[in-house]
Amino acid sequence: MSKTIVAVNAGPRKGWNTDRLIIEAAKKQRHETVFPEEMKTAYEMGLNLCE
Repeated sequence: MSKTIVAVNAGPRKGWNTDRLIIEAAKKQRHETVFPEEMKTAYEMGLNLCE
């Protein structure tokens, strides 16, 4: 009788972040599109504070 491993380390307290596995592509796309705009806005706000 052979045993098959169905899940390894799959419990809720085992340290796996399944959310990351599911939406990592969306996070990467947002980082590539939205992050540069937010960084530019933050930079301009910093310039205004320094003036």
